[in-house]
Amino acid sequence: MDGVAWEGAVQLRPLDFNVGHLRRMRLDIEVRLDRRAVLVPVVVLFSNHCYTRSLRDGESVADALYCETKGGGVIEHRVLDDMRLGFSKQLPRMLEQIAHATVFQGSGQVFYRVKEDPARGGDCGWYLCLEVGVNVAANELRLTVKSCHYRSTRPANVRGNKKRFFAFFNPMYLRLRAKHPWLVAQEKTKAPQ
Repeated sequence: MDGVAWEGAVQLRPLDFNVGHLRRMRLDIEVRLDRRAVLVPVVVLFSNHCYTRSLRDGESVADALYCETKGGGVIEHRVLDDMRLGFSKQLPRMLEQIAHATVFQGSGQVFYRVKEDPARGGDCGWYLCLEVGVNVAANELRLTVKSCHYRSTRPANVRGNKKRFFAFFNPMYLRLRAKHPWLVAQEKTKAPQ
């Protein structure tokens, strides 16, 4: 898999299941520049947190797929999460439709896309933790899916109400482009009629 793992993560053993659906992908996100629609190329990466979870009390470290060093030197072991793995098969399609999807803004350049659970209501659902960033060495604008997990409450760092992703992305892209002139958008062409 050519996705990403958390910085400081070490893969402990080969994966005996398929995560080919989580390969890096390219996505064109529409933004508005000078009242015209343009497409911004974005590289999408998926972290190992899309199909693993923290080791729980009573589980064996021998089952861990990854070992990660978190802030403060805390070691975390990650094991396969069958529910996350199953849900992760929807991620590429969900991201293809991200521009018009509703998201919550987190801190910095982090966003949360929610696939709500109407059976449970409230804030219950699958939360995708997304981060927009720039890889200067590769001249890439990146959208990293840092995690996907089911929860019954909003993440603690959510600010405000949901908005369409493009409402957050458009001004962020303009700020990033001012710092990195190589972030060039492409003219959107109309589909043949």
